[in-house]
Amino acid sequence: MNNEKRKSLVSMPERRDDWSTREVRVLIGEKFGVEYSMKHVREMLRQMGIKFMKAY
Repeated sequence: MNNEKRKSLVSMPERRDDWSTREVRVLIGEKFGVEYSMKHVREMLRQMGIKFMKAY
C-alpha cells in the first residue's frame, strides 16, 4: 500500500483505539481492494505508529 493510502487509513473516521489486526486487515481489503497477511498488517501498523490489539 502506498503512503497516500496509509495516510488515508490512519485518518479514517471509523478509526477507534481498539482495533484488532484482523479488523484492520478486513478494513484494508474493503476500502482498498488489497489483501495482506496478518503479519504484514502488524508490520504496517507498527511502521505507521498505530497501536493494535493482540487476539487472545
